[in-house]
Amino acid sequence: MPITNAVTPLTAESQPEPEPEPEVEVEPEPPAVTPLRIYDATSYSFGPEVLSQPAYQRLRLLYPFQFWPRGHDRSEVHHETVRRLAESITEPNGLVCINVEHWHAGHHDPAIAEAAIDRYVDLLRTFREHAPPGTRIGLYAMLPHRDYWAPVLNRPDELAHWERRNRRLDRLAQEVDVIFPSLYTFYDDLPNWTVYAEANIAAAKAYGKPVIPFLWPQYHISNPELARTDIPGDDWAHKLRTTLRHTRQLVIWDHRPDWHRVDPDRPWWSATLSAVEQAEAAQLAAFD
Repeated sequence: MPITNAVTPLTAESQPEPEPEPEVEVEPEPPAVTPLRIYDATSYSFGPEVLSQPAYQRLRLLYPFQFWPRGHDRSEVHHETVRRLAESITEPNGLVCINVEHWHAGHHDPAIAEAAIDRYVDLLRTFREHAPPGTRIGLYAMLPHRDYWAPVLNRPDELAHWERRNRRLDRLAQEVDVIFPSLYTFYDDLPNWTVYAEANIAAAKAYGKPVIPFLWPQYHISNPELARTDIPGDDWAHKLRTTLRHTRQLVIWDHRPDWHRVDPDRPWWSATLSAVEQAEAAQLAAFD
């Protein structure tokens, strides 16, 4: 009689229950943190003490004269000039702000606003088609419609009207990668500037894109008593801190054709140096 190794099969009832696997705690991914950045869009140099700071970057700001031939009608997109301008950019993944403001995308008349949006969309798509891969594009001060008095006066009807005008710009917001709102200073009134700035930043964030506001260290030219005079250093420091707290990024714009380098004795400049240094310190601390 042959010898066999008979094995009695285990039934479902007789099989031992498997040992439970120990639970492994998975560390959640930390939320992505927007790097602190101060972009320079001035007509002069900030100097080596700032250029060496990683938190500082130069912004490529493109002006209307670059999008049309000299003397050419600017009512429509000049596609050939836009193409050449986009192709002149060589580095990939760059940041570009287009400063073309003469089409009234925020106009009270919806027909005028829609026609303006069509032109901006045409310009943006043409530029993007010929720009290097990964180029991030935004429009200066087009999104949202800049409004000082609606948030400052805080009247429900005016706030609702402002919201409607901003919602009309949703189609334009879909065409950009970055929102560049303007937070320029019209009056010597720091508390009201803060209300206006925070409201416009909130409106910009509603488009769901990164927000990089523009600041100018002088009073706006629309105020004849203060036009182009320097903002006091302490006030400027407050504006920098307020903006960075809400967006972590900002642009400093200024145009002084007679300057090749920033005047180091300007009080606003000391505040800017401190802001760049603090931004860099905070950036390094985030990786400790």
